[in-house]
Amino acid sequence: MEALGILEGKISVLLELIKKLKAENAGLKNEISRLKTECKQLLQEKTQLSADNAVLKEDVKRLANKLETVEKSVLANDKSLDSLNQEKKEAKLFIDDLIKDIDSLVKSENQQ
Repeated sequence: MEALGILEGKISVLLELIKKLKAENAGLKNEISRLKTECKQLLQEKTQLSADNAVLKEDVKRLANKLETVEKSVLANDKSLDSLNQEKKEAKLFIDDLIKDIDSLVKSENQQ
């Protein structure tokens, strides 16, 4: 009879352990379900971010091309400005020479 009592106690412990494991299993199933849902959401977000990234890459390429065009234009304008400044210096020298020549003519006319 004593063996039967021991067996009964062990069965009782095993039943409690089974209940505990079933509850833990249910919790783990809920966690798996939550994680699967989260994984799906993250995959959707990744897909959207990849699409956004592709759009941004195209924007960067477009802006880089515009920047290159602007830089070329600025360089061309700098060259034009240098050329104009050179012409301005030459014109000033020419005018100075012309004024000197006129002054010389006026002095020679005054002396005669």
